[in-house]
Amino acid sequence: MIDTEYLNRNVSIFRPDLDILEDELNDKYSNSSVLVVGGAGSIGQAVCNTLLNYNPKSLHVVDISENNLVELTRDIRSQDRIIKTELKFICLDVGSDEFEIMFNDLGPYDYIYNLSALKHVRSEDNPYTLIRMIKTNVINTVKLYNMAKTSKVKSFFCVSTDKAANPGNAMGASKLLMEMALAHVDDGNCQIALARFANVLFSDGSLPAGFVNRYNKKQPLSAPSDIKRYFISRDEAGELCTLAGTFGANSEIYFPKHFDRNNAVSFTEIAEKYLKSEGYDALICNSEEEAKKNMKTINDKTNWPCYFFKSNTTGEKSIEEFYTKNENVNFSQYESIGIISKNDNALDYEIFEKEFKKIITNDSINRNKILDFMKKNLIDFSHIEKGRSLNEKM
Repeated sequence: MIDTEYLNRNVSIFRPDLDILEDELNDKYSNSSVLVVGGAGSIGQAVCNTLLNYNPKSLHVVDISENNLVELTRDIRSQDRIIKTELKFICLDVGSDEFEIMFNDLGPYDYIYNLSALKHVRSEDNPYTLIRMIKTNVINTVKLYNMAKTSKVKSFFCVSTDKAANPGNAMGASKLLMEMALAHVDDGNCQIALARFANVLFSDGSLPAGFVNRYNKKQPLSAPSDIKRYFISRDEAGELCTLAGTFGANSEIYFPKHFDRNNAVSFTEIAEKYLKSEGYDALICNSEEEAKKNMKTINDKTNWPCYFFKSNTTGEKSIEEFYTKNENVNFSQYESIGIISKNDNALDYEIFEKEFKKIITNDSINRNKILDFMKKNLIDFSHIEKGRSLNEKM
């Protein structure tokens, strides 16, 4: 579903290419088995629903979140369409021993979609989640790819992010490291494809989804006034991943090509539009305290307290980008998608993994040492420490 009120369109940006490739998508998936890892998150659910349009022989969904997995199961089983696909929903950590047992028992798979990730900028706030971010986004990804290539998987897809282009935070840096690690281990026996895409509108954990939660809990809305982002719908996220995972090769990175700085949207615009849809105008407050105080006295359908502020936390870029001037980009293959060629600066993954293990087995785990380790492997990692985390704000 496209939310025209926020995205100013009523048709998917990928519709032209989906229409052209529909027959080929049906042919490729009609007798194929698919594994979606991290399939119960917002993007994972969208990928599952997109894939079901092409009637794969089997679709197995793995996720560490039991509640999200149950909701996905209920959603798919409740849809008004005939599903001939053999479905399995399995609550597992992709890095666990049990996952390997499941992989060997239920495979082989033709296509693997890896959507598991730590995606929040705020996760670099302490060394413990920073370690888990590298393990999830890099180490477990390479581990899964090695399993894929030994079992003759046709295509291995991984989700990246626009924040991987000139990364200004650890999350984007970890995804760039993932891209580079996959480029290094890619031996041509298993097709690798990735996608960098914009923020997914109202996806779980996103700031716009937070607006909905704050409203439902009768709490003030809060957002940076100087940050702009590109947005796609959940359906579009699933479509981009599916197109990349089906047709991408040689560690290519797909991204939506029709975005420019003129159609980036600020979080404050989204907050104000959301409040309008609920019948409110934004009441701009000068502090969190003022916003919370005004919330206590709200008694009509007119104004909703909001605190909009200049960003001053670590890891936030004023605007995102999909590729850098040093990357080779192809704009001609698709109507709606650009393609970044395989990263020439492939990460020597064996050395990276060995050095990372040394850091995390140290008695004293230090956040700065982890960040320095990431900077050592990424010359263009422009991390600026501001001494304040998003976790310190509403």
